[in-house]
Amino acid sequence: LYAAVFSEYLHTITARGFSIEYFVEGGRSRSGRMLKPRTGMLAMTVRSYLRDARKPVAFVPVYIGYEKVIEAGSYIGELHGKKKQKESVGGLMKSLSILRSHFGQVHVNFGKPIKLSDYLDEHNRDWRSCEVAPNDTPPWFKHMINELGQEVVESINAAAVANPVNLMSLAVLASSKHTMDLQQLRQQLQLYIQLLKQAPYSDTAAIANTDADAIIDYGLENEFLERIKHPLGDVVTTDEKTALQMAYVRNNSLHLFILPGLICSLFMNARSIDIDVLQRMIQLLYPFLRNEYFLHWQDGDELAAAVDRILVVLEQQQLISRNNNCLHGAPLHTHESDLLSHLGQTVMPSLERYYLTIRLLVQYGSGKLNSDQLGELAHQTAQRLSLLYEFNSPEFFDKVVLKHFIAQLYSTGLVMTDDQGALTFDDKLQALDDEARRILSPDISDAIQRVTRVSNPEAFNPREDPAA
Repeated sequence: LYAAVFSEYLHTITARGFSIEYFVEGGRSRSGRMLKPRTGMLAMTVRSYLRDARKPVAFVPVYIGYEKVIEAGSYIGELHGKKKQKESVGGLMKSLSILRSHFGQVHVNFGKPIKLSDYLDEHNRDWRSCEVAPNDTPPWFKHMINELGQEVVESINAAAVANPVNLMSLAVLASSKHTMDLQQLRQQLQLYIQLLKQAPYSDTAAIANTDADAIIDYGLENEFLERIKHPLGDVVTTDEKTALQMAYVRNNSLHLFILPGLICSLFMNARSIDIDVLQRMIQLLYPFLRNEYFLHWQDGDELAAAVDRILVVLEQQQLISRNNNCLHGAPLHTHESDLLSHLGQTVMPSLERYYLTIRLLVQYGSGKLNSDQLGELAHQTAQRLSLLYEFNSPEFFDKVVLKHFIAQLYSTGLVMTDDQGALTFDDKLQALDDEARRILSPDISDAIQRVTRVSNPEAFNPREDPAA
């Protein structure tokens, strides 16, 4: 009854031409990254339009980016396994003092509108003659709604604003002990800015500040960064609590640098790589990154063109050089090599998480684990790796992120299920396991090998309920 009444209410205000705002993710992100869309409201809106298409409808993607959020501490706790605290009057009174704190600026940006009539024409030209009842979900409708939800969140990400805290967090959190030489931080910020200006993520993405020194000053003034004086050159750092809060803000726009980070990561072990091999490896790994970060490029020529644009910027900045059809990373122990490696760290947590999950599946063998068991085992192993090797980022072992990666293994055909629901695979998954191992540094690859060896049948029985 509630759903029917709400659907009718939504149809009434839509038919009368009122604007409606809703959050397609269905809840606040605990990591700061875009969540998988929940399509209930989208479906209701489209059904309403199919009933009465006299007034045009357009979905306008809106990006809202923060520099600091009040709930960052509780979100981090929830990612570590704590239960969400219930709202209460007492909690409200205690929070009043928080409102006196400085939370920086909020950046709002608008993406390209998605006109519903045009979208329906592309997906089902006979939609005008189709009648979709409130509780009816024909096959074409459900598939179209899922694709619409995906396009909405990709369009929101495409309108992201890179604010000062996003950029400084991206640099500082990718460094050892969250500490950087001041000059290195300045150069890293300048690299980010050049990438966003010369090879922009999209036509609607924006940069809030293009002055590296102003960004650093802003971080120092608002206590995101601490400056330590030293005769050989000042360094900047941040404490552990602030670093965790900065991770949330970094994740708001992390997707802007995933593709440049992936390109740079391929040079971290192999200093030279044929451009055709580089494009092939990116095409292999991109579907997983696109699914995780809701990136907007299509596989194939569109992605290859985006890679080429980024390579031009990296070459201009002397991070790579080109000799015929071969690309070379900057010589080791140079500033350019440091910049290349630092940018490559952007995507490393994802690649490590992928390798860890695939390594577990290959280690147990085909037909031994179902998806829930693999997800729980990957969560426990990633959490252990985080504790042992200081991977201080709660989303590294986020169950939702791991669940989506396992789902992507299904959709790409790398894993299947047998009659008992167990995951099965062939040599293609083993090949991906080998590719991922070559990308990671030997230290990280060995660490994952050690931790996954601990996660054996003696420590975890795959035939038992993983929640037990």
